[in-house]
Amino acid sequence: MRLGAIAMALANGRFPQLLAVSLLGWVTLAGFEQSLLLPGLCSAAAGSWLDQGVRGIEAALAVNPPAVLIASWLTMLLAMMPPLLQQPVAHLWDRSFARRRPRAIAMFVVGYGVVWTAAGLFLLIAAIAVGVIGKAVALPAVIVTGAVALVWQSTPLKQACLNRCHRLPRLAAFGIAADRDCLRYGIGNAVSCVGACWALMLIPLVAGGMHVATMAAVAVVTFADRRAPARPPRWRLAVPV
Repeated sequence: MRLGAIAMALANGRFPQLLAVSLLGWVTLAGFEQSLLLPGLCSAAAGSWLDQGVRGIEAALAVNPPAVLIASWLTMLLAMMPPLLQQPVAHLWDRSFARRRPRAIAMFVVGYGVVWTAAGLFLLIAAIAVGVIGKAVALPAVIVTGAVALVWQSTPLKQACLNRCHRLPRLAAFGIAADRDCLRYGIGNAVSCVGACWALMLIPLVAGGMHVATMAAVAVVTFADRRAPARPPRWRLAVPV
């Protein structure tokens, strides 16, 4: 998908509120970038503790309390994820009574956010591991993660996860059953999204001073992926153009 088509799809989306939320995330991220509060999760010095393994994790947590790291991760999600949720939000909107629509979307977001927050911990550990591996093979961590992402993008399993992102489950109309279905939908969609995107999401975590630029690039690729129709899971060369 060309950049112009991506911009057009974002501008002409059915729910411009999602684009507004994403822009809020990017503005917040830019504000962190200009302050001294930006956590080590995305700091220019991240490479220094990424290379230190367990000691690096301890150093990162000493400088950045877990709450700050979580806030940084949620800010990343706020910037990158809303454009990916146009189809799920449309499904929730169309399959819910008007008075239940805000609640349905809120339950979905809770499930989606919980999964991605948990995934952030594992991705942070993976970023540490990649830093150690990169140091061992004398390669920058960003090159190692880029190679991992390129391979994963080409696998049948990644395509299977991406196909599952398009699933539109049946939703109950009333009561606790409706809340449960929306929450389960958010969890299931997030699990599929993590499966499709985890390798790409590693790149900004190890990019040091280029983390915002790499986040933007990853956001474009993931949005283009999500806009593509479902395809049979098989090996294919997936080079973002």
